[in-house]
Amino acid sequence: DRRKMIIALASLSSLISICLFFATYMNIWVLFAIMALLGGACLPIYSQCISHVNDHLFPRQFVAASGTMLLLNGAGAAIGPISVTLIMQIFGANGFVAVLLLGFTIITCFGVYRSFKADPAAEITRSDTVIMPARGSGIHIYTEE
Repeated sequence: DRRKMIIALASLSSLISICLFFATYMNIWVLFAIMALLGGACLPIYSQCISHVNDHLFPRQFVAASGTMLLLNGAGAAIGPISVTLIMQIFGANGFVAVLLLGFTIITCFGVYRSFKADPAAEITRSDTVIMPARGSGIHIYTEE
């Protein structure tokens, strides 16, 4: 069930966000290391969410669902910096970390809630990752010799 992975990644991201509260008072390299861990934990959440949605759809619906999720992601990317800036003006630099912690906690709680309310996707509808073979671009460059 992909929901378990989403919950695990969001929970790990929440824990790393808590570490960021203390990293602001440490060496800059410690801060960089914690931020790298946070990126490694939180970036796969989006792709896991798309995979989870696709598990519940017919193949002809994949593009529309991915487009909608991409639009929502873009709206968050546009609204997020403005709202975080306002919060940081009120709470200082740790306001950024608080927003991260709040967001990951909401994702975790919603994932746990949905795990109890809905059945996982049927095994037959889940698809494995298929690695496509390399193909030429179809562009031929002719050289005179």
